[in-house]
Amino acid sequence: MPLGTFLSRSKAVLNGPVAAGSIIGLVLRLAGLALMFVQAVIAARLLGAEQYGVVTLLLAIAQIAAAVALMGYGPFATAEIARGMKLNQFSIRKSFLKHAITRIMAVSVLVLPGAYVAGRYLLGELNWQLTMPLLVTIPILAAIQLFRGMALGLGRPFWGVAPGEVIRPALLVIALIIAALFAQVSSAIFIGLYMVTAVIALAVAFPSVRRPEIASQESDGAETAAPQQWDRAALPFLGIHLASILQLELATLMLALLASPEAVGLFQPIARISMLLMLPLYALSVAFNPKISALYAEGETTRIEYLARKHTLAATLAIALGGLAIGLGAPLLLWLFGDEFIQAAPLVWFLVAGRIIQAACGPGAELLAMTKNTGKAFQCLGLGIIVEAGFAAALIPIYGMTGAAVAVALGLTARSVGLLVMTITVLDINPSYLPVPPRRRDQAKQT
Repeated sequence: MPLGTFLSRSKAVLNGPVAAGSIIGLVLRLAGLALMFVQAVIAARLLGAEQYGVVTLLLAIAQIAAAVALMGYGPFATAEIARGMKLNQFSIRKSFLKHAITRIMAVSVLVLPGAYVAGRYLLGELNWQLTMPLLVTIPILAAIQLFRGMALGLGRPFWGVAPGEVIRPALLVIALIIAALFAQVSSAIFIGLYMVTAVIALAVAFPSVRRPEIASQESDGAETAAPQQWDRAALPFLGIHLASILQLELATLMLALLASPEAVGLFQPIARISMLLMLPLYALSVAFNPKISALYAEGETTRIEYLARKHTLAATLAIALGGLAIGLGAPLLLWLFGDEFIQAAPLVWFLVAGRIIQAACGPGAELLAMTKNTGKAFQCLGLGIIVEAGFAAALIPIYGMTGAAVAVALGLTARSVGLLVMTITVLDINPSYLPVPPRRRDQAKQT
């Protein structure tokens, strides 16, 4: 395909409403990552490695518990609300919100004791100053995710993403700076401020699920699905959401279980730094995802593979160069967190290697998701979690943080290779430049 044609088609994609929402999401994600990094630096400076590890572990437990309490209704809301609006089912907004909130509150009653037991088991003790804000935060985080999904379904990407991913960390950064001027910030103060900022973010997010222009029509329109159907339809989204969070937080949980809170705290900054390597993938997905969805509907398998390989090449080069810069600059970046964190700098190379392998295997997750094979992608995600957990259990007791870094890299490798194999098997598309056995299209040409 000529470069001019490719650029003109890419521009057309970027002008579409789907890509416009993706661009807003990308900008907010970049802002959110920057704020989360600043939040982590301030928290580590104020708390030290051990107490920073404590709050990181508690927040990991809160995120996992909130995902369970949400019951998949957050990501499911985006698709279901958008479908309802398209079918003129204007009453779906109110009935869906009421039903989902009821489910979140009911499941939270069951989840909160489990979160408390997990925190106490991993930390040895959990005083009420940490327990109360932790437990209050869990249903709030679930509600923020619900409002996010509904706002996206209503066509409000900014107000769907901003409250939880930009406004909350921004408020927490400001609150931590102010608190540090007047008191010694402890883990209890940090968790308390996190709870308060989450409540404010929830209040900001609530108006985003309202559409005044359709409020007068909510008594009209077609009938909506029964709530029981929603419960069943949301369950697959629960599995995917929970697996995604487990993948991010598994190293934290395993270090807390097999090492110490201090090891958790020392490991977290390199995990944060390595996440910066995801930025090229976020940027490329803005035009790539909607384009792949359209080409798949047209049966353009060859063009999909062509674009996927260009995506792979661009992502691999960007992540390799970025990884080199991050690896060399790791001591300086970790110095921002505090002198005691610099010792973890060499471990960044393991995480960089995992991200490079992920990029080299191609955008298998996006290809499977855009072609309605999300279940296949979920299987590969589960494989990565199992591999990481197994290696972490074997290596952390012997090698500590080094074992955790190796486990993360191997988990990423297993997931990425699994996605590549699944993409070739299911879609007959090889998005990588890696040699693979002959595919069905190649065999058909030979015959």
